[in-house]
Amino acid sequence: MDEFLTNINIPIGLNIGEKLNNMHAYDLAGSESSLEMSDGLQRAILSIHLYLKVEEALMVKSNFFLLNNFQKEQNPSRNEVITELEHIHNKMVFDCLNEILDFYRPHGLVGEPYPWKLSVRVQKPPTITKNHVEKILRECKKKVMEWASFMCGYYGERDDFIRDRTNSYADEYLAQIKEERLSKMLAAEVRNFL
Repeated sequence: MDEFLTNINIPIGLNIGEKLNNMHAYDLAGSESSLEMSDGLQRAILSIHLYLKVEEALMVKSNFFLLNNFQKEQNPSRNEVITELEHIHNKMVFDCLNEILDFYRPHGLVGEPYPWKLSVRVQKPPTITKNHVEKILRECKKKVMEWASFMCGYYGERDDFIRDRTNSYADEYLAQIKEERLSKMLAAEVRNFL
């Protein structure tokens, strides 16, 4: 919990001192200081170690369920494919959660503004405490579910699609589905932004 609170209270990007130090980094292209500028631009709120612990617990639970219910597939390579797809899905959900948590950082996704800009009144954003965590996680869960509802990148089962004579998916139909889902997602994001 302490690591979570520490990370969520750090703004995205460089702090003001680091921005000033790296203002002319293009002059130093290829030097070590230009490489330092790219380090630490964003530290994930939830660490990869947490993901690995959760993934390990899920795999133990999944294996226990399969052993107790005798639903082990006869084809071991199919089990490996399904397991790998579960890993990919879990990592995607974890990354989405980290992405949404970035909205709650001080100054949101844009990071700390330059204090000398006239158009920006720099006020110290409120610190997130343990009292805020439950509400933030509830809102994040809602947003992850909303993003998942758009199903971008998911095409469903093979039988859901029109096939041409060569028994392959109709490229035009897949392009249409992709475009509709992306436009739906972008429209929702624009509504949320305004």
